[in-house]
Amino acid sequence: MLTGTQTTGDRAAAEFRETLAALAEQYQGAAPVSVFYQVWDDPLISAGGNELINDIITLCGGSNIFADITLVAPKVSTEAVLARKWIAPS
Repeated sequence: MLTGTQTTGDRAAAEFRETLAALAEQYQGAAPVSVFYQVWDDPLISAGGNELINDIITLCGGSNIFADITLVAPKVSTEAVLARKWIAPS
C-alpha cells in the first residue's frame, strides 16, 4: 500500500494462498516421509520446528526429523542425523 503496488501485492498473496491450498490438498492423506533439511554444511545446520521450512515440509507430507528442536537453525551432528533418519514420523 505504501509503495503504490497494492494490486500487485494482493494478486501475489492470493496466488500464494492458492498454491498452499493446492499443496495441502495434494498431500493430505499421504504417508509422511522423514526429511532431513540441510541449511549449511560446516557446521552442519538443519531446520528446527520453529522454522518456516518445517511448516513447508509438513505441508508437503514430510516429517522434519528435527521438528522437536525449538531452535530455528540448530547445529546438529552427522551422528544425530543418522540416528533420527530411521525413526518413524509421528
